[in-house]
Amino acid sequence: MPFTHVTGLMVLFKGDNVTAHVLNYGTTLEATRIRVFTNRGGALLADSGDVKINPRATTGLAYGLTAADECWAEIETSSETLIPMCYFVRPAASGFQIISLFRGNDFGVFDPAGKRVW
Repeated sequence: MPFTHVTGLMVLFKGDNVTAHVLNYGTTLEATRIRVFTNRGGALLADSGDVKINPRATTGLAYGLTAADECWAEIETSSETLIPMCYFVRPAASGFQIISLFRGNDFGVFDPAGKRVW
């Protein structure tokens, strides 16, 4: 896919959650793939696989940590019309607390050759 959006590294506790959503703002069917990695050698924790998104629709992935870890997320998109968002969440007595939120220019974005786009 032409674009890979990467979050920063987050330190998370057991029970914390990594959640990502992708909006297709375009007018054609597009594709995305969402992955969550651990800092321990870049091991893959969760993978949505390739997902098609209809125009003006969304998809997402949520992963709950089974142990404390350092994690980061990677969201591949097939076009500039796909808008990713990723947040790291801690459960709380009154719902949840967002630890960190990545959206828009918060991501590092890379082309297929690994060159940073923005």
